[in-house]
Amino acid sequence: MKFVNSFDGNQLRYLLEGDGETCLVFIPGLSGPLEIWNYQRSFSSKYKTLFVELAGHGKSGTDRKKWSMTAYAKDVIAIVESLNLTNLILIGHSMGGSVMLETAKLIPNKVIGLIGVDTLFNNPYYSFGDPDKLDEFMEEINISEQLWRDLLDNAVTSRMDPNKVDPTFVTELIDLIFTPHLVNLLNESIREMYRWDFHDFLEEIDIPIRCIVAGETVPEEDRDDYKANFPTVVMEGLHHFLFLEEPDKFNRLLEKEIHDILADLSS
Repeated sequence: MKFVNSFDGNQLRYLLEGDGETCLVFIPGLSGPLEIWNYQRSFSSKYKTLFVELAGHGKSGTDRKKWSMTAYAKDVIAIVESLNLTNLILIGHSMGGSVMLETAKLIPNKVIGLIGVDTLFNNPYYSFGDPDKLDEFMEEINISEQLWRDLLDNAVTSRMDPNKVDPTFVTELIDLIFTPHLVNLLNESIREMYRWDFHDFLEEIDIPIRCIVAGETVPEEDRDDYKANFPTVVMEGLHHFLFLEEPDKFNRLLEKEIHDILADLSS
């Protein structure tokens, strides 16, 4: 693992592996360390792969006042530019999908495709909410440090099949996720996500964008609305951490999406 400074001096941890003209950039969701993508490191056998860790996450720096989607995007850009990387396909999970779109807007000349992973939903946690109800919404989730830890533990373990994921790996992830500043980071980041609207970006983005979502996250009755925005693959029976639950199947689907993006660009 290596570090590079972000725009505001925070040290950002990253892992760069593999080689090739195309670089896959894996962006974790809110509170996620880069290790959350461990089952996707196999892509380095075919592509250059960059696993980024945003400020405030994992072992990256924590000295930041405003945890915004734009600031997180600038973290990604700081790493990319320090390594002089181009031909990027950004892959963002959960909040990482918001960061992915912000990044593509800021460095359009470097990004050739986008793949969202269980992200960009029409609800306050991942898209836009009613600004008049923001304080009410935040008051409902302004909870204690211990309760945050309990909720995080449940959010991770309840969103994956325990029979499909190594419990030791899950424990290590939760330990990396929970840091002393996490409560403030979560509250501020969720405020930012509540205000954020991915529709503001779609008209400006003229590169391929695709999504892979979990069947348990996007139920049947919501799929037409979701698919109206993006070409979408649904992994039935899986939960928010679908790439941990069935990594082999997820990786095959992700490989196809990457292949299709590259084929679109060459046609």
